[in-house]
Amino acid sequence: MISEYFTTFPPKARLWIFMGERSFSPEEEKFIDEKLNNFLPEWNAHGKEMKAEFKILYHQFIVLVADESFTVASGCSIDSLTRVFKSLEQDLNLKLTNRMLIPFKADDKIETLTLKAFSQAVKNKEISSETIVFDNSVANLQDFQQKWKLPLVQSWAKKFL
Repeated sequence: MISEYFTTFPPKARLWIFMGERSFSPEEEKFIDEKLNNFLPEWNAHGKEMKAEFKILYHQFIVLVADESFTVASGCSIDSLTRVFKSLEQDLNLKLTNRMLIPFKADDKIETLTLKAFSQAVKNKEISSETIVFDNSVANLQDFQQKWKLPLVQSWAKKFL
């Protein structure tokens, strides 16, 4: 259940989702955990500490939330966050910022396809209207809890049906 995550954050807390092109190994998850746990206490906007937290979900998604009622994320703070994830990409030799892949659940596993391949798979009935599709563009905690993972027929990707 997604609502069990980030319970101390307000519904409009800002949220970012970074997705690996493949599942993370246990060693990679440990590395990500250490790197982000070192980064977050130092993360700030114009010298003010950011109240933030992250979770690794399904061994493939890194979900980070920041309470902007505490401190608003600035351009510089977002740049530093982006640098950390670019650094993780290099350290792990794994893309985390590819927004051109569509993630969905298949046999209790996360699969990804390009937009074109996803559209074709839906057309070919390889992906059903009940397949769980993830929306990594959700930008706040409330949308994450309500819209991040939905059956295709209820998701942003229903246009491919």
